[in-house]
Amino acid sequence: MDKYDYVTATIEEERERLEKILRYLRENNSNDEDLNYYSERYNNVLRYLNAKSRYLSVLNSINKDKLALEELLVQKEEYAVDNILLEDTLLNKFNEDTDNKYKSILYEDIKNEEEDIRDILYLLIEKESNYPELVIKRERLKERIDKNRFPKTYNTIISQDVLIQKQESILDEIYIIENSIKIEESKLRAIENMVMTDGILKLLYEFWIVSSYDPRKVERDKLFSDNNALIHIKDSDIVTEEDNESSSDNNSDDNSADEEEKEDIIFSDLNLPGINEDMTVDIDGKNYVENN
Repeated sequence: MDKYDYVTATIEEERERLEKILRYLRENNSNDEDLNYYSERYNNVLRYLNAKSRYLSVLNSINKDKLALEELLVQKEEYAVDNILLEDTLLNKFNEDTDNKYKSILYEDIKNEEEDIRDILYLLIEKESNYPELVIKRERLKERIDKNRFPKTYNTIISQDVLIQKQESILDEIYIIENSIKIEESKLRAIENMVMTDGILKLLYEFWIVSSYDPRKVERDKLFSDNNALIHIKDSDIVTEEDNESSSDNNSDDNSADEEEKEDIIFSDLNLPGINEDMTVDIDGKNYVENN
């Protein structure tokens, strides 16, 4: 058993170690107490790793959905801008149909116009960019615009329908993805609850994944994180990535200091053969010893 008594850095490595121990215990007919202890530990490791695999899969799905949703929301905003332009075009066509009679009319003066004109003007001047409100407004306009009296306005509103209807599919996609994200996030909570057991939390605490095995104090967002901090054990001291980086930075600083010191060192009176150190030549502002 001594050969299996070593420290593992990750739960994945611990699973391999436990598999070797259990195989050894079964082959050597060891006592039930050891077998039960390692079997329970192994089962907790498997439960956790299976849950982690499912959790990461669901999380990956959510991230993909969020990216798709972000793109759709950008398109929705672009359509909102386009809707305003369509509204402007529709108003211009109405002004053409009416020989610009109402082009400069003030909003407070609309109430003085005939009922049919008044209703149309209110609808045209009050711009809508949001799809549902825009659709309702355009249906009201279709009911009020006489295609013989206002042909350009009527033809424009009919031709624009194709462009506006494209937005409906995007809104449907947004609704579906947003609901999918909510469902997937509830799955994450359920998987988290599965590992909030005493045995698994103590295992995670042992491997520095959580800072406490008290369910009330556990940070759920760290339950399935990788414990990359623990790298190896040396001379009974725990060495982490952070320590290594710090050590590397210190060494780098020391090396830089050494280089600076080297640059400042001046060797005098070397008495090298064929060289007169008192005779120098100025090259680009620097003095060089002249070779005799």
